[in-house]
Amino acid sequence: MTEILHSAERDLMAIERELEHLNRLARTLDSRFRLPGTSIRFGLDTIVGLVPVIGDLFDVGFKANLRNVAILREQLGARKQAHSAAPGPARGIA
Repeated sequence: MTEILHSAERDLMAIERELEHLNRLARTLDSRFRLPGTSIRFGLDTIVGLVPVIGDLFDVGFKANLRNVAILREQLGARKQAHSAAPGPARGIA
């Protein structure tokens, strides 16, 4: 039982590290730079994709990569909460 709990904790730590990596990547792609004199932020995704301008303008406002990481974090939190609320021995089983 203890080994299962330690394994689950290691898995959660690995997931958290991966999410942090994805968050840094999303920030680089979506909001690494600020347009001087404004609060508008943009990233490499906008710079590289300047050809289809309309899509890039949407991406600057929508911040899809940051939103995707937020969704992943939200789901991980919900699973963590469900996992910790599970009764007895079923806790360590994912």
